[in-house]
Amino acid sequence: MSSTTFSDWVSHFGEERLEEQIASSMACYQRFWKKREDEVYLRISPAWELCFGSIWHESEPKWHSRWEECGGQLFDGRMIAAVWSPIWPRLSNTFYDGMGNPYPPFARSSCAYWRNISADEAIVLGVISEAEYRERLSKHPAKPLLGKDGKPLSKEFLNELKEKLAQSAHERGGPRPGASREERYRHRQRQEEERAREAQADYEKRSKKSEEYYQRKEMFDLLQSVETTLKEVPEINDARRWEWLCQSAKELVETSHFERYPSWRARAWRICADLHKANGLLAEEAACLEKALAVNPKLAVKRRLNALKKQL
Repeated sequence: MSSTTFSDWVSHFGEERLEEQIASSMACYQRFWKKREDEVYLRISPAWELCFGSIWHESEPKWHSRWEECGGQLFDGRMIAAVWSPIWPRLSNTFYDGMGNPYPPFARSSCAYWRNISADEAIVLGVISEAEYRERLSKHPAKPLLGKDGKPLSKEFLNELKEKLAQSAHERGGPRPGASREERYRHRQRQEEERAREAQADYEKRSKKSEEYYQRKEMFDLLQSVETTLKEVPEINDARRWEWLCQSAKELVETSHFERYPSWRARAWRICADLHKANGLLAEEAACLEKALAVNPKLAVKRRLNALKKQL
């Protein structure tokens, strides 16, 4: 969730953007509200959870207080109620900043939203009872499914089809056929937890790759910077610059970010050789050039190394 406050967000984006956000939310959740009497929708989602918004930060204690004041019950700290619950219009008409509509946003300064809650979850958590759910569905009888001949499909055929679908879902990782609501809900919980772990692992992997990329880029930029400095100022008379060059050369030959890039590592050893050359240390210069060639035999320093060996 964003740490931006409502006033900060409005100050940055302005009242016009706020009105657009409110209108967009109202249009979206008004459709949810109209579908609550639809039999198909009721079977899929007989309850809603009011979740905190992600555009700006909202106070959890404040909304929990409002929820309970309107007669709502918290389920493990979650604000869940049946789609036909009277709490939804109360949230918009009880408080001074209410919007007057039985759907989000319930307050001008809110970007909270609805999340669909399945029948399994709603009944297992105790949001609604099995009897209440069946009674509600009975008020909205389903239309019979028709075959190609236009006649209603038999219960036997539908039950057989249901069993096949349940078996197919089980083979693809779903709950076992004939599972209870509790089993289906717990199975879905485990799946969501597994997806969350996978998402977190993927995020950490991507973050690590991104971090490694920028660290490697930083070392390559340092390599180029040192090479440019030695090319433009071959005689180093400034003590601080000399210290920076020596420290940089040490980092470049030791960094693990060049392990897969032998040409970069070889260039780092050539830099060390140039620094030893500036100090007149011929043996050390030759040793660095040999290490550079060992890493990258194609590096163009063989003539220089042969000339040094003749002097030693």
